[in-house]
Amino acid sequence: MKKYLSYILIVIAILGLFSPITKLQAATGTCVYKEVGAYNKKGEIVPYSPGHGNTPEEQCGLNSNMEWIPTGTTTPSAPITAYQKCINDGGNYASCNVLAGRPETPPATTTDPNYNLLAPLPNGNETMSTFDPTGAGGGALGGYLNLMIKLFIGICAVLAVIMIVMGGIEYMTTELISSKEAGKERIRNAILGLLLALSAWMLLNQINPNILNTDLKSLASVTVTVDLGGEGTTAITATKGDLSGDGINCTGGGGTSALVATAQSFVGRSTYSQAKRGTVSGGTAYVDCSSFVTQVYTCAGLGNPGGTTTGIFGSATSATNVSADGKTINGTALKVGDLIGWKQGENGEKNGHVMMYIGNGQMIDAQGSGVAVRPVSSYAGRIKYIKPV
Repeated sequence: MKKYLSYILIVIAILGLFSPITKLQAATGTCVYKEVGAYNKKGEIVPYSPGHGNTPEEQCGLNSNMEWIPTGTTTPSAPITAYQKCINDGGNYASCNVLAGRPETPPATTTDPNYNLLAPLPNGNETMSTFDPTGAGGGALGGYLNLMIKLFIGICAVLAVIMIVMGGIEYMTTELISSKEAGKERIRNAILGLLLALSAWMLLNQINPNILNTDLKSLASVTVTVDLGGEGTTAITATKGDLSGDGINCTGGGGTSALVATAQSFVGRSTYSQAKRGTVSGGTAYVDCSSFVTQVYTCAGLGNPGGTTTGIFGSATSATNVSADGKTINGTALKVGDLIGWKQGENGEKNGHVMMYIGNGQMIDAQGSGVAVRPVSSYAGRIKYIKPV
């Protein structure tokens, strides 16, 4: 039996330590007034006020004029009175209005979102009796975890004491040298484990106390804006013949039906450059975002849409809602050839950018990485304008 004594003591200690924080309960019933009072009506629901260290049922039982009605209470076998019917309906006003003096409109009731601990936990100079998982109370998960760090160190201390006592008992109750050494080893390990827990906390607290702060609500959100390359302002000098000689589909006609093929013919035959935008040299077309869509439009016989993002979006429609699949803007389906994007300096954008919709939630544009097809949804939060084809 002595062999199992240490394990039994450890189990009892762990159960005793953790039972207050692992048993959580929520209100499962309704508290109502039994009789008419100075500030209440018979059958009226009593609102629960958290923070007193009691469960809703315990708080209801503190007043002799209040009655706790468990959820799912069945109809009594005796003749149903107006009061009983009100209770059986869970305080429904359709039944409760028959009570004398009942107000015409129901009083405001609130739902307690907290978990109520069966036993309050120490938290500095105060005690923690409720836990709000939504974070509305300010503590939420972060406050709970901060408390658990301190509680963990306390558990380590308690377990260390238990192991020291067990080692001492083992050392004193045996004459065998090996058993005495085992008892001494148990004591040394317990002290070492406690020192490790304390030294780890002290070291992290010394480096920066915020390392031990697990308040997730205090983490600041970070927005990363990727610069897609910007655009130049030099005039476009490439001609239809220059682009065609480069292998680009530039017939000067075809309209909207030729836009996709024309735009995709720039892939692998162009290089991104703001300084050389709109030129052709050595069999390579140099483009930035706005010169690219301008040349695509011109090659399809649709004319110059504006030359730069300022010109393209100068009279464009504001995009207030881009769908998650990138197929609609402001509730209207995008059409092949529609130009979308933003202007420089608006909403913190360092540069303007323009893209051309090619269908099925996809667009094609020129960025620093080159001309490529990409999903519209990747830029949904940055798109501010749409210019229909």
